[in-house]
Formats: sequence, C-alpha cells, structure tokens
Amino acid sequence: MTLSLVLLVAVVTGSAIAFVVSPLLWRETDAPSVGPEADPTTDLHVRRERAFVALRELEEDHRLGKLDPEVYRTSRAQLEDTAARILQALDATTAPSVPARRRGAPVRARRRAGVAP
Repeated sequence: MTLSLVLLVAVVTGSAIAFVVSPLLWRETDAPSVGPEADPTTDLHVRRERAFVALRELEEDHRLGKLDPEVYRTSRAQLEDTAARILQALDATTAPSVPARRRGAPVRARRRAGVAP
C-alpha cells in the first residue's frame, strides 16, 4: 500500500511540475514580435495602439476629476504629438498607390476611437 501511495504522489508531483514548466519550454511563435528584430510597421502599429490607449485613459481620468486641468492639457498635448508622429511614420511606410478613399482611414479610425479632436 505504501508503494502505490508513493507512486501516486510521484505521478501527481510530476504532472504538476510539467504543467508549470511547459509554457516556458513551448512558446507560441505566431505572436507578433515587438523587439528590435520586429517588422518596423508592426512596431509602429503597437506604438500607435499604446498612444491611443494612453489618450483614452487620460480622457477618462480627466472626466473623473483625477487630474489638474493644467496637467491634463500638457499631457494631452504631449500624447497627441506622439500619436501624430507615429501616424506620420505609418503613412510614410504605406505604399504610395493607396486609393484615395483609404487615405482618410487613419483619421476615421481615430474618430471612431474617440481620439480625434
């Protein structure tokens, strides 16, 4: 009876260790890379999304009264400047043969996200 108990404990312990260690051994390779070896447009898209999220959070904090109006104005101006530079960099990487109806897509996306002035 003690041998079966020892074997059961060994199996449960081994299973628990395998469960904890397995994510470290087998990483997903289809996740977009954001490091220095990443595609420049992927990095710009990630930075754009972060800037938009920061703007939305800033707006929410301002709406809730968590920010001093002067801090809000300066932070918003900095974030808008950052977002504009990122959008310009994305536009520069876009092929010049973009149809006219698609040229306004970044602006429309910002408006839908509630970020455009």
